[in-house]
Parts: sequence; C-alpha cells; structure tokens
Amino acid sequence: MSSSIFTKLLPELQQQVMNYCGTTELIHIASTCSALHRRAISALYHTVDISCHNEPGTFKAIGGPVPADYYDRAWGEGERAAYQKRQNRFAATIIKHPEYGIWVECLIWSYFGSEQARNGYDVGNNHLWAAFRLLRRLRSLDLISFAWGHERYPLPSFQFSNLEQIRIGGPMSSAFLEACIGSVDPAKLVTLDFDNLHNFGQMKEREEIDSEINLSKLDEYDDPKGKPMVRHPGPMRGYLQRLEGRCISLRRLALRSAGQDYDGDFFWSDAIDEQRYKEYASFIRSVRGTLQHLVFEQGIRQEKSYNPISYLGLRFSQIGARTMDKRFLKYILPVLVEGPWPALKMMEIFGLGGTPQPYIRFTPPDPQIFVEAKRQLATALGQNVILIVEENSPTVDIR
Repeated sequence: MSSSIFTKLLPELQQQVMNYCGTTELIHIASTCSALHRRAISALYHTVDISCHNEPGTFKAIGGPVPADYYDRAWGEGERAAYQKRQNRFAATIIKHPEYGIWVECLIWSYFGSEQARNGYDVGNNHLWAAFRLLRRLRSLDLISFAWGHERYPLPSFQFSNLEQIRIGGPMSSAFLEACIGSVDPAKLVTLDFDNLHNFGQMKEREEIDSEINLSKLDEYDDPKGKPMVRHPGPMRGYLQRLEGRCISLRRLALRSAGQDYDGDFFWSDAIDEQRYKEYASFIRSVRGTLQHLVFEQGIRQEKSYNPISYLGLRFSQIGARTMDKRFLKYILPVLVEGPWPALKMMEIFGLGGTPQPYIRFTPPDPQIFVEAKRQLATALGQNVILIVEENSPTVDIR
C-alpha cells in the first residue's frame, strides 16, 4: 500500500493496518508525519517482548536438556548481556518519553538481575524500576526471573494496578514479588499463572540465609507490619493469602512448584510446607466458582552438580507415597472433589504418584491410592470437564 493511500484511510483502519506491521515498518510510519506518529507509537509499544523464556525447544544444563525458562540453563557468550542491553535501551526510551509508557499493555520480560553482581547481591536496576512505574496501563505481565540473588537496594512498587493476566516465576526475593504484584487489583484478574516461584531465602530483607542452616529448625516470621522477614529458600508461599476471596473474575489458575521428595528431608520444614499446601487449597476453594481452567503441578528438585546427600553417599528411605503426594491427597484433593465447579472446562494435575530421586530407597505405595484419587476426581467433575492426571511433571524443573 502506498503512503498516499494509507494516509487517506480512516484512523481506525490505519490502526488496524499498523497492528499487522513489524517493528521496522512502524518506526518508518512514526517518522513520516505528526498525525501518524501517535498511532504508530501506540502500535509499536502495545506489546513489549524482551524475553528468552518462551523460546521453543530445549537447552543445555547440568543434568540434561531443559526448557527455555529453566533458571540455570547454559548461556552463550554474551547472551544475557545482549538481552540486558535491549532492556536498558527500552527503559531509557520510556524514561525519556514517559508518554510512550501508557501504550504498553503487554510486557513479556526475562529478568536477569543486574549486569554485575557482588557478594550475591544485584548491583541495582533503578532505571528499570523507573521505567516499569511508567507502564500505567499494563494489562498483561509475563515475567520469568533468572536472577542469582537479592536486589542490593530497596524496591519500589511497580504500580501494575491494571493487570488482568499474570504469569510470573523463577527464583526471586519476596521483595521482588511484592514489587510486581503488590499493587494488583485482584478483582480485575482473569488469569494467574504462578510458574515455579522460588524464594532465595532470607534472614531479613536483602540478607541471604546461611546455606548450611537446618531449615527444619528455623521458623519463618513477618515483622509487625506484615513484611516478610525470615523466609526459607524454596517454593514461595504467602502471596496467595492477600488475593484470597478477592479474585472475583478469575478464569484460569496455574500453580506449579517443587514438592518435598521424602519424609525427614532437612532441606524442608514440614510445618511450613504443610502451610503452603493449605494456602493453595484455600485459594483454589475461593476461586472455584469462576474458574474455567485449573492447572496444578508439583515436581522433585533438579539435581545440581553438587548435592551434599548424593556426594556423601548417603541414602534415605521412603516407604509409601512421596511427601508431596501425601500433602496433595490431604489438602488439595478434598477441595477438588467437594465442588461445585459451575464454570470449569478443564483440570490438569501433573506430578501425582511419581517416584523420588535416585538416591532414595523407595518402597512404592499401593497404586490404588492414586487410582482412587483419579476416580474421585472424575466422578466429582463429570463428563463435561476435561480431566488430565499424570504422574510425570513435564515443566517443573526445580532449583
């Protein structure tokens, strides 16, 4: 289409044409005249995707191939820096032109921490936070973290108060999660996807926890204002409580996380993990009336290059179901089968009845336990709901 014909189209048609243009074309259109600049910029910034976590295929990591969003995948030389350079350029543009921020409705972002880190703490990303706070009309957030440690400086709230769709996951601090979702209006949420949220662990905000401490003897607690203080490293918890009973429009919920492999694992606190499963169950119950699609997935920890248990030749025994399966049957299953599910179209359960890691002497439980669980689910949901229950966990690859 020639520029002369394009300029004669109605503004609504021009906008529709721009929606099918690529970045290069939109930049050219924006530079032609002031009349088209605003519409081209709105199309150019509608969806900002500076990410790598949705790439197809598998990638190298210790222990074998992993999906794109695995936190410890192998990176090519300069690959992280290339993404960060693009992200810094975007932030600089938004700060220079704050009016562009209102056009961003969808943000897809792989978070790497800062470009350099010292003593396990990110140096700082204040320019990114300043840019995020200008995205006042953001409706969809897809953010996976690849960060290595706590932020060095306090984080502001990003003020994402108009979000309708959230996918967030990966290793992060409690403060970072709070900055992302703390200002969300739960009543506006349609989709929630918490994808293997993993807490770094802390003795207090921005202070790492001793890696050799016995977590089973360390209690978590908040300060008098409800701010997280001591937090165990591992699956994030507590973030669903503030949303419970307020997500009146939620249609899709996905909860993916690590689970405790065997009883007596000193890398876990039984009391705290029990509380996490209770939190999941309570939140699922609170949104049962509107959900159309529920995904629940649990998986074992991914082996790292050094594991103190396997390295020392220690072996532990597990008689019967894995600890995570026991907690699913105790807390999650009753909520799923009690109903009602007036809007539900699909339920997917992954990681139920699997096997522990190789260094565990495993005496399998009676398989009828899981057969009966599936039967109860099928009976409760009826023939109009698509039900998928599998023992393998296809996407959770745990820290």
